[in-house]
Amino acid sequence: MFIMLLLLQTVVIDPINLGAYATPVLYVLFIMLWPTNVKPWVTLVVCFAAGQIADIFSATGGIHSFTMVLTALVRHYIQPLFVSKDEAEKAYEPNLFNLGYRLFFFYALSLTLTYHIVFSFLEKFSFHYFFSTLATAIISTLLSVVMIFLIQLLFYRIRPEEV
Repeated sequence: MFIMLLLLQTVVIDPINLGAYATPVLYVLFIMLWPTNVKPWVTLVVCFAAGQIADIFSATGGIHSFTMVLTALVRHYIQPLFVSKDEAEKAYEPNLFNLGYRLFFFYALSLTLTYHIVFSFLEKFSFHYFFSTLATAIISTLLSVVMIFLIQLLFYRIRPEEV
């Protein structure tokens, strides 16, 4: 799934010029949909590898790797707010249809905002333009969350046995 999201990102979204104030990122969805029963250290290693692949495609020198690992770490701590302990012990995928619209919105928003704030400030590597960098992170987050919702609506369906 990560490779498909990365290809969608690099082939379709990156060539679209949205200006300096918006850079939506779709592969953060990979972290969101990662099964809940996987050990945290495995999640961090996989996210590091995924970040390395993203760094290779975008020539960002480790920023994606660090941001993916930090987002995975944040996910580990906020996950109990959205997923019950019983569900977390199973191979539960916290997607739009398992969490519902409201919970998934806040889940996606929190992880995507974490990703974009860290990425934006590391990319600028300065607090000189603090508010413009923060605005970039917020706008990118909103665009990313909208695109993540669209992907969830297009590719994930409610299974017949769940209806």
